[in-house]
Amino acid sequence: MHQHAEVWVPNNLGVEKQIEEIMAPFREGGDEEGEDTVNGFWDWWQIGGKWTGAHTPEYDPDKDPRNIQTCFLCRGTGDRDGWVYYEDGERKFTDNWAQECNGCNGCRGVGKHAKWPTQRVPHDRDVIPVSEIGDELECYIIILPNKVIHREKWTGKDWEPTGFDGKVKSVLAQEGIKDGYLVTVDYHS
Repeated sequence: MHQHAEVWVPNNLGVEKQIEEIMAPFREGGDEEGEDTVNGFWDWWQIGGKWTGAHTPEYDPDKDPRNIQTCFLCRGTGDRDGWVYYEDGERKFTDNWAQECNGCNGCRGVGKHAKWPTQRVPHDRDVIPVSEIGDELECYIIILPNKVIHREKWTGKDWEPTGFDGKVKSVLAQEGIKDGYLVTVDYHS
C-alpha cells in the first residue's frame, strides 16, 4: 500500500541523499547493510510519486501535460483491438464493457491517459520551506528529527489509531519547528 509521508530536512541541498539517510532506519526487513530495523514501515519510496504536488492544493498531477501519455492499450487510437469495429462508417462496440469504456479501458476512448502515479513528473514544490506549509496539508506519517508520528500503529494483531489526525501544520507548531523544509514522500509498505 502506498502512503503519504512528509519528511523534515534541515536544508534543500542534496534532498534525495538526506531522505535516503532519514528513511534508512525504517526500512522493512533491515537496512542496506542487512541490520534489522525495529520500526520498519517501508519497502520502497520516492519523492513525490502518488502525492506529487501535495504542497500545492490547486495542482492536479493527472491534468499536468507532463504526466499525460499515449495509451499503450489502444496505441493512441481510442479503439482497443477486439473491442471496437466499424460497420457502414459507424463505430460499434463488441460488448457492453467495451461500450462502457468507450472503446478502451486504458484511456476511455480518448487515446491518452495520465501516467501511473509512481511515474509522474515530480512537482517543483515537493520540497518546500516549512514556513510555506498550508493549513490543509495532511499526510499519513510525518518524520521529524528524532520523532516519527503515524496515524496508526500496528499492535501485532490490528491497526490502532494514534491520535494523529494527519494535519501537518499543527504538528510542526506543537514541535516548535519553524525552519527547514518538508519533502513529500510516497512510500510503499
